[in-house]
Amino acid sequence: MGDASVSITVGPQAVKAVVVDNSESMQRTCEQLDGLMDRMQLKAAGEVVNGAGECLAPAGADIVACQPKQSKLMYFKPHDGYAKGCPNPPCFEERHKTAQGVHKHMELHDGEIESTLRLCCKVFDVETATVSLLTGERIYLVGACGALPVCVCPDRWGFCGWSFLNPNHELNVVENMCEDARFSENFFVVSESFKLVFYVMAPLISSNGHRIGTLCIMGQEPRKFDATRGAILANLSELLVRQIERRWVTQEAAKLQGSKLLRSVDCYDTAVGFIDSTDVTSWKVLHLNGPAIDLLGVQWQATYDSLAKLDEGRHMMAFEGMPLRSLLDIDMTAAAWQTAQVELVLTDIKGAVGTGLEGRKFDVSFRLAASTCLDDDAPFSVGVPSWLRETSDPKIGHNYFFMHIKPSAPDSPRQELSKEKGLKLGPLLPKRSPIPNLVLGPLLGRGAYGKVFRGVHHGEEVAVKIIEKLESVRVNKQGIPIEVALTQDFHHLGVLRSTAWGIGQPDPQLARVSPSAARPTCWIVSEYCDKHTLVDAVVKGW
Repeated sequence: MGDASVSITVGPQAVKAVVVDNSESMQRTCEQLDGLMDRMQLKAAGEVVNGAGECLAPAGADIVACQPKQSKLMYFKPHDGYAKGCPNPPCFEERHKTAQGVHKHMELHDGEIESTLRLCCKVFDVETATVSLLTGERIYLVGACGALPVCVCPDRWGFCGWSFLNPNHELNVVENMCEDARFSENFFVVSESFKLVFYVMAPLISSNGHRIGTLCIMGQEPRKFDATRGAILANLSELLVRQIERRWVTQEAAKLQGSKLLRSVDCYDTAVGFIDSTDVTSWKVLHLNGPAIDLLGVQWQATYDSLAKLDEGRHMMAFEGMPLRSLLDIDMTAAAWQTAQVELVLTDIKGAVGTGLEGRKFDVSFRLAASTCLDDDAPFSVGVPSWLRETSDPKIGHNYFFMHIKPSAPDSPRQELSKEKGLKLGPLLPKRSPIPNLVLGPLLGRGAYGKVFRGVHHGEEVAVKIIEKLESVRVNKQGIPIEVALTQDFHHLGVLRSTAWGIGQPDPQLARVSPSAARPTCWIVSEYCDKHTLVDAVVKGW
């Protein structure tokens, strides 16, 4: 039996396939090619012939591909990522079921999703942003603006799936996709219609721990991205996933009763806003989630038509937000905003005069948008890659806040802003530092026993491990953690050296804000690695 080789053009690249001399075999070959295409029309580059020279398919013949199960695809080379897609994570089946369950309860056009896209475009200065759900073999862009439309496409065409290979919840940042083997030949990168180059993704983590989708920002030029902006995007993904899975949790409560859901049901009713304090005389509200809209009774939503749509020549409209004083009777200019270790909490704040909120009172708290988590109800922390640098613009980390608001309890004391005393606001640190001259930076990762932060110690970049379960720390006879005792005198390229350690005592002021913070912790400072991992090098094709 003879065989022949046929070259079939697939987007910007050619894929080789071997066929044999009967129609059933040709059909089997087409089914194999389904792993590369998804119901597309492919044009054969030449005639398909058998060993006897008989023509089986003329030049230019249409071959219609069907959809196989991606779980059968085998990953073998990083640069084949566009053709094969990324490999499936070990929890593929469970993640698939969760994503499908969430998706079936979603609405086609959701004003809160579109408001989140508008917020991302303003904060990160981009025009392309998407919210996607990965339901197994499909990417549903349930919200999109800029270069991408709301659509459905095979997951192997997208960028999102690659982020699921990381065993930890972490941002995926690609500053130039043209230099990354996973994406350099992707249709959305090379096509003149899209020309996407810059890409940052934050995972949407469901209450059972599965990454069901992504919140992405993209651009058509290479650009740098910093750790502070990464922390803000990570917190926005937590706010968004609550809105996305709210209907799933409430409508499927009976079925999910036996599941280990890590989010409190109360968090879905938490009213949250996003505040811009760039102009200290007039704080702006840039976003309100659904519960905040219901609580304040304001008209607040974004429509798809108000977002950028580059294929129509429509760019992002100017968006300045709503003055905070149009909602609450609060003068933010009275505060002396300085670095501290606590969020700002105000009680018994009156609604703005002349509005529907007049006569009502609220408790309001402000937390920096670049804090390690959205609030105390966030069960997951999304890490910022260690190779991202700190921003050169300090205003980015101190101008944006999450505002939590709720009705005041009866007879609660009013807390006024005082020009003389000055309320302080700064990064919400997990504990008071027991190590002198140590400044914490963004969260890098979180594990079963604690968290790891970037930091600066005596002017040098360091990694700071904060172990929250003190009983898990093993010590030697001198009471020094064994990890520190073994590595503090090492000077070797292959060993991370510990440089300082200490036991952190609870901060009484912070404990009142977050009761979970009222326990001692072990802090270990070590050398900082600011390069990618070996796995990164392999998948990116370095």
